[in-house]
Amino acid sequence: MKRNYQKEAFERMLEGKGFTASQLLRLSVDALKEPFLTILSHLNGPAGFALRRMYYKSVMKSVGKNCIFDVGLKILNPGNISIGEYTWIDRYAALYGTFGEIKIGKRIHISPNCIISPGEMGLELEDYVGLSTGCHVYGHTQAPVKNMRMSGPMVPERYKAVKEGKVRMLRDSFLGTYTVVLPGVTIGEGAVVGAHSIVTKDIPDWSIAVGCPAQVVGKRDKLDLPEL
Repeated sequence: MKRNYQKEAFERMLEGKGFTASQLLRLSVDALKEPFLTILSHLNGPAGFALRRMYYKSVMKSVGKNCIFDVGLKILNPGNISIGEYTWIDRYAALYGTFGEIKIGKRIHISPNCIISPGEMGLELEDYVGLSTGCHVYGHTQAPVKNMRMSGPMVPERYKAVKEGKVRMLRDSFLGTYTVVLPGVTIGEGAVVGAHSIVTKDIPDWSIAVGCPAQVVGKRDKLDLPEL
């Protein structure tokens, strides 16, 4: 995983320490790039799509052919993100490579306003996965742990109650609108999770699950389609 100097600098600030010289230099360079990135993220039309594709191809771990990076994306630490071919990251989605690696397969659609935020163990979306509008997929979250705080990001890591676990969505799985997936969950091949569900445990292959927490309520037929 690519080292995240921004996270390290933020942790030093929370501990009451000053930035190192190298951190200060890199943060200053980031600040100078920010106006350019803001303009780039909001350019519409063919030119905007082409320029974003060129930019993300240069800064991400890997980007496949014919990917679409839509308007208003929020992408942090792109060096920890890889994306397969023919994948569309839709408007105002957010990919946070800050805490771990994100692996996104081919022919995936991540709909508007989705959030993908892995923990140190990473997060993977296999080929043909679909995320409907407003889905949140987390590989780390705060949890009630004895003698640890849950007061948010302004507490140093060593005092925070954090639950982490690798999240995987296997091939052809699908999340309905505004579904939330929590750390350590595997959503099985071809599984479908209904809208507004909260996924707290593994969902079996080719099953249909709904609810808070999500429970299996049915099965769907396996697909018999050619590889694209």
